[in-house]
Amino acid sequence: SIKFSTMRIHVNPASEHLRSFAEHLPELFENGGEVLHTGRNTIKAFDVGGGYQVAVKRFRRPNLFQAFVYTFFRRSKARRSYEHAMRLRALGIDSPEPIAWLLSDSYYISRCSDYTPLSQTTGHFPSAGTIPVLEAFARFAGQLHEQGIEHRDFNHGNVLWRRDTATGAIRFQLIDINRMRFA
Repeated sequence: SIKFSTMRIHVNPASEHLRSFAEHLPELFENGGEVLHTGRNTIKAFDVGGGYQVAVKRFRRPNLFQAFVYTFFRRSKARRSYEHAMRLRALGIDSPEPIAWLLSDSYYISRCSDYTPLSQTTGHFPSAGTIPVLEAFARFAGQLHEQGIEHRDFNHGNVLWRRDTATGAIRFQLIDINRMRFA
């Protein structure tokens, strides 16, 4: 069988202390972690010490043609997730802190978020508590549009939110960002 990709790792310089975790991720992923989501892709949470939790998304294994394309012509979904998170954060749009991307299979590692999926809130609509969240979300969506950011899978499951305890402001984070476009 033909193998196009070798193990490649890119670790955020701010997360260099997690390099060993990333290097051992293929074995760790199979035998550990808490499953957060399973489907086409699998997402697991790992405690990497000191109360530091990371989320790892393992993308579905590419077929032979996709492996060839990702090796020579296009960035992997994991790498695009990492780079899009870095770019969003540079633009002032929150996304869980990107830690690393890894190719053996395709893995994206980020810090676990303590935000709530918007889908958990919209299920209670309309209620007095949901209206301010949805109004803030509409402003947030407008901000993304004004900055030329197209999520391409912009649904209530891929937007997380929380109320800032100090200011009362509602904050948002974007997840599942590998298919984004920036104008």
